[in-house]
Amino acid sequence: MSTEGSHPEFSHTHLGYLRQAFDAACQELGIGIEGLDVPKRERLVECIIRLARQGESNVDALQKRAVLYVKNTEGSAANEA
Repeated sequence: MSTEGSHPEFSHTHLGYLRQAFDAACQELGIGIEGLDVPKRERLVECIIRLARQGESNVDALQKRAVLYVKNTEGSAANEA
């Protein structure tokens, strides 16, 4: 059995919840797959994973908190670029 692409830290079901939260947050923020959106997508992923590691598993809560995080870090991320 290959472990490539697996995340033993999270169950298959939990990964589905994280993906739902990520997709919904991308849609709310108008983030696409274009190169300019990569930094925002990365911040979303980092935030959602951090929240999940802290025990959050509610899709709506993950989405809302990740969206707030990205909105609150937009200015500082632009200054770093």
